[in-house]
Amino acid sequence: HRSTLESPGDAHSMRRCWSLFFGAMNQAAKTRRSSFRFKNFKEAPDLLRILVDEGYVQFYQKKGPYVEVRLRKDRDGVLVREVQQVSKSSMPKYIKAKDVKWDTRLNIIAADGKMATSSECKMNNIGGEHLAIIR
Repeated sequence: HRSTLESPGDAHSMRRCWSLFFGAMNQAAKTRRSSFRFKNFKEAPDLLRILVDEGYVQFYQKKGPYVEVRLRKDRDGVLVREVQQVSKSSMPKYIKAKDVKWDTRLNIIAADGKMATSSECKMNNIGGEHLAIIR
């Protein structure tokens, strides 16, 4: 099934927002920076809720049209080591409920109108668009 969006144009635009978000987060992780910012978009609060709940983001705050994100750190630096985008704006990747696996990495999936982790999808037996894997 298609993402939570109505038209293919909207879906492409939303995937572009996700791609920019995960790209900024990955760049921060690779350069060991503890913060990054991105232009706010509709699903950003759901995405950030997951990252806060899972312990990867310490806090975030909206500043004008942007959102500033502070990554959680330990004595070795930021906890996020790598962000692997699975679904790209030009090539969405979907995962069926039966194929969702329990995993030690954080998998983020756009499912049933919201963002969810692979654990939430597995518990609720739902699939969706596989957005990213965070290590």
